[in-house]
Amino acid sequence: MTTTAEFPGRRGDLIAQWGVSSPASGTDFCAALSALTDAMLQSLFAEACAQTGIKGDVALVAVGGYGRGEMAPFSDLDVLLLHRNVKKIDDLASALWYPLWDLKFKLGHAVRTPKETKNLGDSDLDTATALITARGVAGDAALSGEVIEQSRERWRKRGRDSLRDVHKRVIERHASAGEVAFLLEPNLKEGLGGLRDIHALWWAVDAGLVLSGADRQELKRANEVLLTARVALHVSTQRVGDVLRLEDQDAVARLAGFGDADKLMAAIAAAGRSVAWTADEAWARLDPPANANEPSRRLAPGVELVRGEVHLDETANPSVDPTLVLRVATAAARLNVRIDR
Repeated sequence: MTTTAEFPGRRGDLIAQWGVSSPASGTDFCAALSALTDAMLQSLFAEACAQTGIKGDVALVAVGGYGRGEMAPFSDLDVLLLHRNVKKIDDLASALWYPLWDLKFKLGHAVRTPKETKNLGDSDLDTATALITARGVAGDAALSGEVIEQSRERWRKRGRDSLRDVHKRVIERHASAGEVAFLLEPNLKEGLGGLRDIHALWWAVDAGLVLSGADRQELKRANEVLLTARVALHVSTQRVGDVLRLEDQDAVARLAGFGDADKLMAAIAAAGRSVAWTADEAWARLDPPANANEPSRRLAPGVELVRGEVHLDETANPSVDPTLVLRVATAAARLNVRIDR
């Protein structure tokens, strides 16, 4: 275990060693910091329970990014204190939260019974999605395991309703954050094609959305690029942040192992395009085109309409027909339909 007194030093060592002895990896760093935080919270939880005399029916649960094991250096610490009507639960909460505030964590915290967790998860999208990747950190493993599994099961049972709720939130977010692939100063987390889109797709998969093996691998590759850049941004600026400013790009590139800003931004743009493309295709399957059941028909040489989308027919060969791409784009624009992958 790691005590609260030991935590800052060990966290500092982790940051200082990142990318020194091995290639910089955002995934590896976040997993290591999450594990270190687990060890500190387990020690703190044991002390707090001893201090308050609480011996059971209580559990500390990691939720959100911490639950996913994706803690960047200055990420929020999101935790849920679960209990079965424990009388001294407020005392226990205070014994946990105050030391964490002393460590300068931006703490997202809640204290709930299983019933309260269920009710809020059924009515609040943020709570429901936070519980999808939740995991027990300390205390009653049976309690945390039961609540987490029941929350995931309810999410799966809601199926299409869950998918629509997530998609609606995605659309709202894109309206304000811009597109990762095409901005000089992209928002690595909230932008279209950013980390939050990857999270939303995994939530959707848990609710029944189907992603191919290739799409899953592409999301993992993009997640590594974006997460590595985000960790490097936190380390280089020594503060929380998701927008990669021009003045920070050279330092982030060096820390993240890309060499220079041009290579870093090219990698981020490629990752953003990949995520945006995968997400666009996945969400489109949620609401098939109105003309999806119409018979297939030829639109232009080499181009046809199939299931409400523009496709290349069997005779099409883009390598010898330079105008084929233009015919595809023209047909899609004229009919206001999607182009098949």
